[in-house]
This record gives sequence, C-alpha cells and structure tokens, in this order.
Amino acid sequence: MTIPFEILGSLVRELRVRRRAGASAAELIQYLEELNVSEMAKWYFHKAFLLRMEDLSSFDLLVRQLRGDPDALNRALAADIGSMDGEWHLAPDYPDLLSRCDREVFRAVALRRQVTLWVITPPRSAASGPPEGHAEPGTDEAVLRSPYRLLGIHPRKDQASSWRALDGETIRNELNTAFGEELVRCGVLDRWEKRDETGQVILPASALLPVLRFGQDGNVRGFEDLDELSHFYRTEAGRWPFAAQPSKPADRSNRSGESA
Repeated sequence: MTIPFEILGSLVRELRVRRRAGASAAELIQYLEELNVSEMAKWYFHKAFLLRMEDLSSFDLLVRQLRGDPDALNRALAADIGSMDGEWHLAPDYPDLLSRCDREVFRAVALRRQVTLWVITPPRSAASGPPEGHAEPGTDEAVLRSPYRLLGIHPRKDQASSWRALDGETIRNELNTAFGEELVRCGVLDRWEKRDETGQVILPASALLPVLRFGQDGNVRGFEDLDELSHFYRTEAGRWPFAAQPSKPADRSNRSGESA
C-alpha cells in the first residue's frame, strides 16, 4: 500500500496535534482505525514520532495482542514514543500542499515535461491560503513569501545539454497558469544570483524545507531535513549548490519510499 506524501503529511500532523493534547497511544491507534488506515499504524507512528522502524518491530503484534487492554498497550508503547518527545515536538512541518489538486498540477507538469520538480512547500501556517502582499522578485522576502518555491528543475540526462535557465521560467509560468493564480513566485533557486564567494546560493536552511520531489516517473517523495534532501539532490543533480550544508551524513536506513 502506498500513501501520497501530502496525505501522509496530514495524518502525521494530526497525530502530533492529538499527542500534544494528551492523547494516549491507544487513542491514536483508535483514531487511525476510524479512518480505516490502522494497517499502516506502524508507519504513521514511525513518521509522526520519529521512531526507528527497528524499535517498532513488535508494534503490530502488540497492537493485536493488547487491542482489548488500552492501558497495557499504552505502557508497552510509552517508552518508545516518550524517548523521542524532545525530537518530534521540534520537528519541522511535514511536506504538504495548499490543496490536494496542487499535487496533480505538479505531477502532470513533471510527467509532460519529463523533468523532476523539487518543490519547497509552504509552512502549515500558510494552509489557509497564499501569503498576502507582493515582494520584489529576486529578494529574500520574495523567496520566503512565495506559497511554493522551486528548489530545482532537472531534465532527463539525455536532455541536460539543451537545458536553459529560460526553460525553468517557462515551467514556472506553466504551473501558475494551471493553478489559476501566481502560487510559484520565484525560482529556480539553484540558479539564483545571490551567491557567496565560492559560488553557492545564499539562503538559510529554513528557506529550503520542507520539499516534495515530483519525479519524471510520476512518483512523489517528501524531504523533512537538510541531510536527506542534500544527499538525494546531489545524487540526482551531481551537486548541492546551496551554502547551507547538512550537519551530518544522512541516516537513510529508516526513511523510505516513494508513492505513486
């Protein structure tokens, strides 16, 4: 079973909200059962509370055995969830979109153009709509206030030699036409002119996250931290062009997958 990353994002956010409000593990599992997605409960707990998959190896068995005893289930899972309280409380927003329809716009353009779109998604505070006002293009304010920002656009390798910066602007206009409004006001950021003495783009790490990658094959993948994002970006593009650097080698053993 595959879950679109922005739908997964909504569930991750809701689990965190309920946990902060005092919901127990058993109550969170019951919530997932009410949505008919309890078979993926381990995956949602992994993403919402930053638990390692190996720490959840007995999760499904515990849920089945202790389904009728919520107190015992809470005790069995309390240590794992509690051990990461300091981490998930401070975790950045999970990659999400302003609208479910926006997913199909990005996906359709990536497929039609045969490019990979790296899209910086808005913080959840922007979920009610685009930021108000308009900032001068090319400024820090424009980058931070654009509802969506294009981190990068990568063509197929056999098209790379003919790729021009102008093509990125064409795709940005194509996206905005499909949206019916200017939701992508700046980009592509990996070609931005504001650079340091080494030629790397100057933007804070917070301006580069979170990201959804829309692939040329129709798959979508989410990135929540700079370590993982920079690794996959460098693997695909051959370079990480931003001055903001990951703090450590990405631990990819517990992060997975793409979803159609």
